[in-house]
Amino acid sequence: MKQYFAIALFALMGLTASAQSTDASEESNSTTKIEERIEKIKSELSLTMDQEAKLREVMKVQMEDMRTEKKKMREAEKAMKEINKKYHESLASFLSEDQITLLKGMKPSSEEREGHDQNKGSKKGQK
Repeated sequence: MKQYFAIALFALMGLTASAQSTDASEESNSTTKIEERIEKIKSELSLTMDQEAKLREVMKVQMEDMRTEKKKMREAEKAMKEINKKYHESLASFLSEDQITLLKGMKPSSEEREGHDQNKGSKKGQK
């Protein structure tokens, strides 16, 4: 039980920062990449103007969908950090500082983490 507790603790601690950039610079960079990609595809496939317009639209939709998913991921990461913070505050309410220090030192081995991840995946397949 302590192993799973430690695994959960360190799994949550391991969820940290993702690449952060402003939406304006991200959009500008994405638009430039899309246009470069469109030009390459256009020349390689000899696209008609209609095909190029449709390709541009499809790629813009894809870009927006990806941006939406990235935003969801950032929000989920923020929520997990809040859960982790609350968890640590809960631990501090009943564990001594020495116990918390010892707990942090109980980092699970890579085999234990892999075994836990494999068990987690097999449960999904059993449903």
